[in-house]
Amino acid sequence: MNKALVKLFAAGSLLGLAGCLSSDEPMFDASNATATPLAAGRYEVCTGTTDDNKKECNPVDVTVSDDGRYEFDLGEEGVAFARFAGLAGGDYAAQIGDDDSYQYYWGRKESATFRLVMIWCEDLPAELVDDLLSRGAMTANDRRTACEPANAETVLIAAAAIRDNGPGVKQNWITMTPIGGDELN
Repeated sequence: MNKALVKLFAAGSLLGLAGCLSSDEPMFDASNATATPLAAGRYEVCTGTTDDNKKECNPVDVTVSDDGRYEFDLGEEGVAFARFAGLAGGDYAAQIGDDDSYQYYWGRKESATFRLVMIWCEDLPAELVDDLLSRGAMTANDRRTACEPANAETVLIAAAAIRDNGPGVKQNWITMTPIGGDELN
């Protein structure tokens, strides 16, 4: 069973109202997110959260199309799709989802592992959120605990803010490590 990624993805879908940067429509597509930080192959995918210090790991088969769309084969649980857009300094903004819901992450290569950290609205600098809201680049609830980007640029800005300011105290994360000698791109 490939429950690790499913667990975090499902949590993100449910937590869309509780604080992660998420959208019902994809912000990334073949026109704006074609980075390929991961090679196709089999990965040990671990998910976890700072809430309970537990991590769950499972193998996941990863394929990538010519236009940069990743497919994460979750076995019986289905498939998740991902796209990556490069940020300065070799980091990435990532979109992971299905046809109904998308969550956004800041990603970085750490040695032989690729680490993704979910972007939480509350972790974004208040002045940045004010600016994005005033420009119509983001919508948020009254307490700003749930937010939705209006476009791909907003996701890139949010991921760069997490990179520059550090993720907050609460983190939901994914690590992907190649199995069997494969390497990251």
